[in-house]
Amino acid sequence: MDMDFGLLAQETVELSNILRKQKQLLDEIDPVFAEAENTNFESTTTKSEKSFTPSAKPGIIFVLEKGGHTFCVRGFATSNLRFRYQQINNYRDEEAFYRLKIDKDSDPSEIQYYETDTVEKADKIVKHMINRRFPIQEDVICNISDPGFSWWYDDSDDRITLFFKSHGIDRAQNLMQLGPVGDHRKAGIYFNQVFKLYGLLFPVKEFSCTSKSLSIRTSDPSSATFRMFRRIFLEGINEFELDYPFNVPIYAEFWHYLDQIAAFRKFWLHVFDLVLEDDQNGQAYIQ
Repeated sequence: MDMDFGLLAQETVELSNILRKQKQLLDEIDPVFAEAENTNFESTTTKSEKSFTPSAKPGIIFVLEKGGHTFCVRGFATSNLRFRYQQINNYRDEEAFYRLKIDKDSDPSEIQYYETDTVEKADKIVKHMINRRFPIQEDVICNISDPGFSWWYDDSDDRITLFFKSHGIDRAQNLMQLGPVGDHRKAGIYFNQVFKLYGLLFPVKEFSCTSKSLSIRTSDPSSATFRMFRRIFLEGINEFELDYPFNVPIYAEFWHYLDQIAAFRKFWLHVFDLVLEDDQNGQAYIQ
């Protein structure tokens, strides 16, 4: 198939510009996050420079498979990253090679790992996101009739607005793409059934939730718990504990739902950074 590499290069630049703007928005939303990013910038290494020394924690071993305008993550969950990685490195793990769809002559640096708190969380990420093919530029490939897989985020100082799927065009210009962080068919039900919870966490001025979107406005944008709630969707970090008000059974179930959204979001940020890293190294769109 003939490919217009000039057009692909132009699209890559446009994607980088959009994501740069989204990163600037994220920094403006949460200066603490921006400061942490800047502190860690000098110690950050690229995939090719990274020394593979996984811990013995649970997590996911995976490879990033790219082709054309799409990418796919092949991988599996494990209760001990270090042991499984050493087995792969010593050519003793035939099952791993099969599940990663690589052979023993593959470059070891292509094998990635991702730590999780528990193997159960790793299993959920694998079930939801592994072996699925995603477009690199979702809003270019998807259209009004095909809204795609991502949730989208619209930000203001005192409001959190989530779109569980977007039917709009040029969505990446106006919204922040959160990735496949949840099932859009169930999201409205989950957020609606605990509508009283939000008022226990922070002052709520307005609340609206449908099968398509969630909008919560607070009268106190400086509220610590409002910022904590926001970080779940932006950074994939759940700082809430299973104490009041989450010790009430229905709210405890919702806590686990939020924790799952955070896990999916954080893994998506990690993987998409690798996708962009390949683009910047001139390795994008290899078939």
